[in-house]
Amino acid sequence: MIIYNFTQHQLTEEQNKDGIRELPAEQAAQVRELLNFESKPGSREVQERAEQLAEVAAAAGAGGVMLGGAPFLMPPLAASLQRRGIRTFFAFSQRRSTEAQTAGNRVEKHCIFCYEGLIEL
Repeated sequence: MIIYNFTQHQLTEEQNKDGIRELPAEQAAQVRELLNFESKPGSREVQERAEQLAEVAAAAGAGGVMLGGAPFLMPPLAASLQRRGIRTFFAFSQRRSTEAQTAGNRVEKHCIFCYEGLIEL
């Protein structure tokens, strides 16, 4: 089964080893554009984008997709994919953070997300 990356992020080496793949460049750009909202969408726009994204996945022959993006888009997107028989996954990551006080009494926090595997919806 081919699992495609439907997030706005490049795959990590660990995700690639897990069998997740990038779409061809043109389709990947289309997915990233559809996942990105520049202004507050209405429910109709959210549903239309979910359908368009599901069509991209179906056309690519996806058996599954790793989802990520706006939380309000994920339920309708997952439903659109599942209606087409495409399995949906989310990445599970451990968050490792450090904090350091800097000059001027500022605290900087740095987070590293360490991919641990997929969770099927």
